[in-house]
Amino acid sequence: MCWGIAVSLMAVGAVMIKQHTSMENGWSPRIPGRRFQEAILYTRGDCTLCDEAALTLSSYAGVLPPLKTVDVDSDPAVLDDFGNCVPVLLLDGKVRFRGHVNEILLQRLIDGTPPV
Repeated sequence: MCWGIAVSLMAVGAVMIKQHTSMENGWSPRIPGRRFQEAILYTRGDCTLCDEAALTLSSYAGVLPPLKTVDVDSDPAVLDDFGNCVPVLLLDGKVRFRGHVNEILLQRLIDGTPPV
């Protein structure tokens, strides 16, 4: 009986993860296709907002490039630039979000950017 419950819970968890990562949140861009060439997320360890930003961005993997993460505490120059306002999202070298990734604004940005 316990094995059955455990297997059922694992199956439900797998379905939930798949739904989250496949943009089944009811939104999709008007024109399909990948946007931007490069996505960098500046983070730091033990940062809840950074974890939330990474999770949000992972659900847009179909339209954004693979996300590179950089720990701001690993480089003094990066720490000077972004240390007080992580997470910071750069798309094609331009800062798009600081401190929080707003999902509605991200959707508008994706919709307003033509596929590459």
